[in-house]
Amino acid sequence: MKKHLCTQGLVLSCLFASTAAMAQVGSISETLAPQTENGAKKLSFSIRSFDKNDASAYGDLGFVYGFSDQFNVMLRVSGASEKNVGVIRTGGSDVELQLVFRKNNFYASVGASLPSTPSQDQVAATYTIGFAGEDHGSRIFLGLTGVAADEAALLGVAAGLRTPITEKLSFDASTILIARGNNTVDFNTGTLMKTDILSFALRFQATPEHAFWISASNALGSTTGFGMSHRLGNGLGFGAGIEVKF
Repeated sequence: MKKHLCTQGLVLSCLFASTAAMAQVGSISETLAPQTENGAKKLSFSIRSFDKNDASAYGDLGFVYGFSDQFNVMLRVSGASEKNVGVIRTGGSDVELQLVFRKNNFYASVGASLPSTPSQDQVAATYTIGFAGEDHGSRIFLGLTGVAADEAALLGVAAGLRTPITEKLSFDASTILIARGNNTVDFNTGTLMKTDILSFALRFQATPEHAFWISASNALGSTTGFGMSHRLGNGLGFGAGIEVKF
């Protein structure tokens, strides 16, 4: 592994070298969504663009299948083209498969991801666990989320909110407070850093089967690893997405 050749996607301690629909508010979006019913399917696509140091667009694909009243299977893919920024090489992709369990207000998802980036291509375990409740039409999640591998790990305290504005329009917000690990890097020096994640979205539920949203976030994508990885430098990336249930 080359010194300072760190990718911004899935930055687990500089990628071991040193994100309702997917990506509305990053990797914990699904904790704010209702259970996908037995036999139902949900497909989503979104894109987020960054300016300045991250002159790249990160794309996300998400698929959720409900195979029982309490279990869902969730597949998420995030990625961007690779490029050099200072001493850093950014971009690459991450594919994640998780099993999601819900019972009453308890939420748990566990799975694995396979990153393909300039500095990491090893399988990592991923997880999110916590409690999701509803009050006066608003959904709230509080828990832990993380990525674990042999060489490094990320652990964050996650919180999310979805609150209705009108019958069809809602506002999403989330944060991941990084408790362990470094999730970004100084592109001038290669120094590893820890920076919290913030995400916001406006979601429009056009029909029971179709939803659209616009979003702003400093996270890269919808997988657990990319959703905990902070963009290079400061500021938010802006994007949009669509979800279809069938």
